[in-house]
Amino acid sequence: MNGTEKQLFDLIDNARVDNGCARLKQDPNLTSGARSTATDRASSGRSLNSGTGAGGDKMTAQQAYNRLMKNAKSTVLDCGLTTLGVGFDSEPRCQLEIITCIGGWTDRNAWVAKFS
Repeated sequence: MNGTEKQLFDLIDNARVDNGCARLKQDPNLTSGARSTATDRASSGRSLNSGTGAGGDKMTAQQAYNRLMKNAKSTVLDCGLTTLGVGFDSEPRCQLEIITCIGGWTDRNAWVAKFS
């Protein structure tokens, strides 16, 4: 798990501890799967904010955590889930495209948390 992904991992882990759960274990296989999903979502823009995924233009780990807590709080705080892998990817996206990009570029960030 890289430093960017670790930010979201720590936010999730700390919230769970605050709610009486044990610390999560990092799972390299879940991380690999989460990265793959994040890459797909960042490049396609599909399903950025569904399940235990979040994304948007320049979305930070804190913003992704906030979205996950809004959309998947019961999963995030499920003490029966003991391992976590977090994936992150970012792809440039044109803000306004009419035949060619005229609106400038921004980063579309995708975050995915996979639990078991």
